[in-house]
Amino acid sequence: MNLKKLLLLIIIFTAVLSAQTKTELTIRSGKTANKITADKHGELIFLSAEKFASAVNAGYYFNDKTGKAEIKFPRFSLTFTGWNQFVVLRKRNGNSWSVYQIPVSAKLRGKDILFPLQYSLKLLSRAAERKIEFNKKKNILTFGKKEIINNEKKPRSNIPEIVNDRSPYDIYGISIEEKTNGTLIRLKSNRFIRNVRSNIIGGKLIIFFPAGITINPKIGKTINTHGFVRKVNVKTVGSNSQLEFSLKQGYKSSEAFNDVDSPDLLITIQNQNLNSFSDKLNKEKKKWRLDTIVIDAGHGGKDNGTSGLYGTREKKINLAIALKLGKLIKKNLKGVKVVYTRKTDKFIELDKRGQIANENHGDLFISIHCNSTIKKPSPARGFEVYLLRPGKTKEAIRIAEFENSVINMENHPEKYKKLTDENFILVTMKNSANMRYSERFSDILNSTWKSEVGIPSRGVKQAGFIVLIGASMPSVLIETGYLSNRQDAKYLKSKRGQNRIAHAIFDAIRKYKVYYDKMFENIKK
Repeated sequence: MNLKKLLLLIIIFTAVLSAQTKTELTIRSGKTANKITADKHGELIFLSAEKFASAVNAGYYFNDKTGKAEIKFPRFSLTFTGWNQFVVLRKRNGNSWSVYQIPVSAKLRGKDILFPLQYSLKLLSRAAERKIEFNKKKNILTFGKKEIINNEKKPRSNIPEIVNDRSPYDIYGISIEEKTNGTLIRLKSNRFIRNVRSNIIGGKLIIFFPAGITINPKIGKTINTHGFVRKVNVKTVGSNSQLEFSLKQGYKSSEAFNDVDSPDLLITIQNQNLNSFSDKLNKEKKKWRLDTIVIDAGHGGKDNGTSGLYGTREKKINLAIALKLGKLIKKNLKGVKVVYTRKTDKFIELDKRGQIANENHGDLFISIHCNSTIKKPSPARGFEVYLLRPGKTKEAIRIAEFENSVINMENHPEKYKKLTDENFILVTMKNSANMRYSERFSDILNSTWKSEVGIPSRGVKQAGFIVLIGASMPSVLIETGYLSNRQDAKYLKSKRGQNRIAHAIFDAIRKYKVYYDKMFENIKK
């Protein structure tokens, strides 16, 4: 093993060790006490679902295909899914079920799930029908006396229930609110729905859903109309369902998008005349133009990033693509300023990259990287674009851990110590206002890449990259390809390949700018 590979393994190993330790937990139920080993990430304890079920004499079932673990109590079962924040509470003798969202994903390990104990206590208490308490100082989990919980009167919980447990329909309800600048419609949904389209035709706002989505047929008969909405109808066209909102006069435009914190769909209908609100908005409009792009060439200086086949080094390829992209923007997008976090082979700390973007009032932050596997050569190849959210898959978490491990080369890595899972959730929530635009740019880039670049796309993903946390603007991290793959490495090393990649990213920026600018042009005095 050469020195570079050894150093890389040491960095990854150190990052993993610093993030995770083992702890011994005692589970007390009546007069019995069982000790089990759990993982500890900062202040959070991740407990084996299988060991927990065994310790409390509950049933346990693991589904290999879906990566789900079910803990079975006498009347209720609780199902966790690997690399997922959603937990299903089901009544075992019927079809009643609810889905809850916890702040941190459960983790998949072999044929077992590790769930975050502190965030799961209320759900465990409800499923077991016992008061379950955790003594953090003594690491003791105590099962209290059995108390039957009336399922109709659910206990108060700080865990948001996001699914209606009685409706068989995907879209089961509507709420309408009149706002200062228009009308807000919330479509209450039992599942996350993508590719929803909307259009206003002949005084009707029509919401088009993908095939297979079901809508409560009585949804329009139980609501009180407000604002611009006069009437609501459900229609079926072939295998597709749609909602039609008959509108009052005075509207200007509408937009449909996914809620950040739930599966619900939000629809806004804007006023035609916004008076003083519009006057103030128009004064601020120029500040919100997309006129500054921040390009971040990952790694640099003493941080080589990953190394690959044919002598490739990530830091050099990242910089080459970044400079080519900057030239294309300067040449073809008039009035758009380009800011580089680095233009030379220089080491820049992760938090400084976001600081550079913020100080220059960036409107879009693009961090450019290359991927690799430890084993080389490898068949794994492809482009990925990442959003700032907790990673859902082992591969996404592995990539984030490697990219984040650069903090060990910095002079003061301890400044990142507060980025625990809990704090990371708060950070991503803080950045949620930008997430809609980050998602839009990611989708545009992904589709543009597929048609222009000779490296296949692996899609839009999510992971916890520190470099994206500091940038207070729509942000993405791009893994342009695998340097451990022969085809990708040749492509990334070649000037032709680098030019094609830079052009694809540029074309995505150009398309995104049209979309972004139109969002603000739609608002008039």
